[in-house]
Amino acid sequence: MRSEVLSPANLYVAAARRTRRRELWILGAILLLAFCLRLVYVLQMRASPYFDAPQVDQRFYVEWGREIAQGHISPEGVYLRAPLYAWWLGAQFALFGENLLAARILQALAGTAAIGLLYLVARRVFDVRTARIAALLGATFWVLIYFDGELLRESLVNPANLLGLWLTLRWLESPTPGRGAAAGLAWGFAALLRPQVLLIVAVLAVVAVLRKLVNLPAAIVFALSVSAPIAPITLHNALAGDFVLISPESGLVLWIANNPDGDGLTGFAPGMRHGWMECNTDARLLAEQATGHALKPSEVSSFYVHKTWNWISRYPADALRLLASKARLLVADFEYGGSPEEPRFFAERFAPIVRWLPVSFGFLAAFGVLGLWTSRQRAKSAFVLSGFLGIYALTLVVFLVNSRYRAPVLPVLIAFSAAGLVWMWDTARNRAWIRIASGLALCSAMYALTHSAPFPEAASRANGLWWLGLDATRNGRNEEALALLDEAIALRPDFSHLYAARGLAKRALGNRAEAVNDLEQAIRLAPDDVETIDVLTEVEIGARHVDRALALAERSIHLAPHLARGYYNRGRCLFYGGKLPEAAESFRSALQRNPKYFNAAYSLGVVARDLRADEEAVQALRIAAENSAGAKPEIAIAAHVELVDLLVAQGHQAEAKQYAQRIAQRFPSDPRVKAVLGRF
Repeated sequence: MRSEVLSPANLYVAAARRTRRRELWILGAILLLAFCLRLVYVLQMRASPYFDAPQVDQRFYVEWGREIAQGHISPEGVYLRAPLYAWWLGAQFALFGENLLAARILQALAGTAAIGLLYLVARRVFDVRTARIAALLGATFWVLIYFDGELLRESLVNPANLLGLWLTLRWLESPTPGRGAAAGLAWGFAALLRPQVLLIVAVLAVVAVLRKLVNLPAAIVFALSVSAPIAPITLHNALAGDFVLISPESGLVLWIANNPDGDGLTGFAPGMRHGWMECNTDARLLAEQATGHALKPSEVSSFYVHKTWNWISRYPADALRLLASKARLLVADFEYGGSPEEPRFFAERFAPIVRWLPVSFGFLAAFGVLGLWTSRQRAKSAFVLSGFLGIYALTLVVFLVNSRYRAPVLPVLIAFSAAGLVWMWDTARNRAWIRIASGLALCSAMYALTHSAPFPEAASRANGLWWLGLDATRNGRNEEALALLDEAIALRPDFSHLYAARGLAKRALGNRAEAVNDLEQAIRLAPDDVETIDVLTEVEIGARHVDRALALAERSIHLAPHLARGYYNRGRCLFYGGKLPEAAESFRSALQRNPKYFNAAYSLGVVARDLRADEEAVQALRIAAENSAGAKPEIAIAAHVELVDLLVAQGHQAEAKQYAQRIAQRFPSDPRVKAVLGRF
């Protein structure tokens, strides 16, 4: 009996169990560290003014998630962006309410799960030692921690991609239909976050067939599984009147990243506003203006693809310089956001924990290149990781700008970095000094490359200060805003938006002359910035400098004839100049471009009333009343009062009473509302 217990087979099994338990304990400790770092980071970032007031892309996803939580699962038209992250937020909001802290903590858990998947991927391609180092690097790399705390799809992209990689590796080792289907499903869901992974999946599947790792029927099962999560989105888009696989993002994104004004850092396109929805609206209107007819979303995307290639073919040298600049920035040891997602500035300012995390992108890139080189023969499945890394990096250089978008390549780079570190350790133990010297030379060359591009530290800090200044102005802290913006201008005196923001702060403080000077300086630096031109127009209208304001309004219309605000401002100028028919026509032009524009509708109603065009006045004031939710209370009340008066005069008592009751529900204590309601 004793001999059976101590048999070699039993000893081997017992040793394997001990090793397995030890491996799980080590992995558990790394995952606990990963979650604790992410949790501390999220709690510290609550000090940021944008934690509970997200802007730009984060605001877009929060608003979309809010609509989903309210039951609007699918949009009325096609999906303008890949929807999985919005569904993720919508499900959370439906379950827990719109709690952005809870959403970020759940993302910290998802980021921790990504570290576990990184361990599994590295262990399958390399070995246990490499997997442990990779997991530890991923757990403590501050950039991954940062994006796990942002309300952006990047927080889900890494776990989704790593799950797809791990399941693909399992499938290639044992190409059963079940494993192929699981891998395909994972990639299909990953594509609902970032559609460009479909290119990577297609290439990996073809390479696997050519290498005879899987046969053609297995590849077909895999491809069908990839399409399964995507098919309902494609069907919805087709029923909405347009054939779009997932979303029509690619054309506009390509143009934003490759245009005459592109710098590889900021995602601004000529003639378009900066918010996602605003930019998307401008892109459609400009494309329709250029073609002379209405366009489907897919046609808008195709328009910008052709526009991009036309620019590249006409100015190939400029296009190549821009691509080279973006490729250089892709490997630069600096994280530049170009929006409120300004990683280094906000992380270091509000989350001190990141200052204690030493791993840098330059370090990962240096040893990642070494790992890529040394694993090309000793790990036959490494082609899956190297293919993912290379193709994804290529899509980043072509389609995207700024460092936020390289987050999905970081886990794979970390896996290769860990492989490079292990190779260096083993080579040193074997005292292969020539090989060590060559490895160090390769690492040094790559590290030098990551530091070869001038770091935009001043631009990054100025950008972060700008956003803090905007928040201070929005919340009435104008003196604080001026201090922040003065500091930013000292760092980047050529950034027009800083002067525009400072002009707004000075205007709020009553310094009209200084505000005008700053706004004019902003326009001198960016002559095509219609948003700043429109702000200056309003300042001049407020000062009753009608002639100057009218000239600015005409300039805005010339630069952006597709936007409504210039026409509205021109109408105001004409109104103050006593030219009522011309003012009415300008307000009509504004409404043609934005049928829900409250200010234009209310102004048209007032002017039409003065011109005795009562029917038009009623129709315009109806539009104003229906779209008054975001208007200033006193103006919304005035629009309803005007509408009620006209309806009563025309004998429409019942409709007038409905509008009186509606405004009374919103402002029950206002004297004007009480007076108008008392008439019924």
